[in-house]
Amino acid sequence: MENGLVGFYALLISFSLAQAASHHRERVAYIHETGDKMALLIQKKRK
Repeated sequence: MENGLVGFYALLISFSLAQAASHHRERVAYIHETGDKMALLIQKKRK
């Protein structure tokens, strides 16, 4: 019984960590995309 509960909670934790890693990658990509757009705007203003 205890092993089943521990296994269940381990699965929940692993899925939560996988989801968090996926969201982290999305946020990092969004931050880089926004930074690239801002850099282009700054370059256009300087010209």
